[in-house]
Amino acid sequence: GEHSISIGVVESLKDAFILVLDAHLDFRERYEDNPYSHACTLRRITDRVGVDNVLAVGIRSAGRDELDDARREGLRFMTSRDLRKEGTEGVVGRISGDKVYISLDFDVIDPSFAPGVSTPEPFGLRPDEVIEIIKGLSDRICGFDLVEVCPAYDTGITSVLAAKIVRMVISEVWKNKYMG
Repeated sequence: GEHSISIGVVESLKDAFILVLDAHLDFRERYEDNPYSHACTLRRITDRVGVDNVLAVGIRSAGRDELDDARREGLRFMTSRDLRKEGTEGVVGRISGDKVYISLDFDVIDPSFAPGVSTPEPFGLRPDEVIEIIKGLSDRICGFDLVEVCPAYDTGITSVLAAKIVRMVISEVWKNKYMG
């Protein structure tokens, strides 16, 4: 599904830190006269949990107004270039709290690995970087969503990669919870 589904889930997680992996900032107040559009997801998430409890990673597309608003409001975000400079450890190190909810918009992954998304953006994260971030947080994950896979645009590799990542998240959380 599209990314606006994450808003309702996050609403019930007021005590969790929210990590959003996304190519787009999605910090618009409204898009096409809709405040709950996929282009407003991060704005609505911060409305619910506050900017101090959110980190957006992989950003490489945003409008000037979005960037200005995000900076003015103190939203923390990292571009894919920032991630490459700091490494996945830099991402994990910025995340506080015992509970982390991860919202994975699949367009954060470079389209050479995942072309079957609604709004692809070049120069994205590699799948191994996404996996390293998730593994680094696996002992704190309280929830996870994966959005914006678009089978109509997929050759098959995006869906396979998405399924692999979902399976890996479940496995990592299970290992940490039950295997110690």
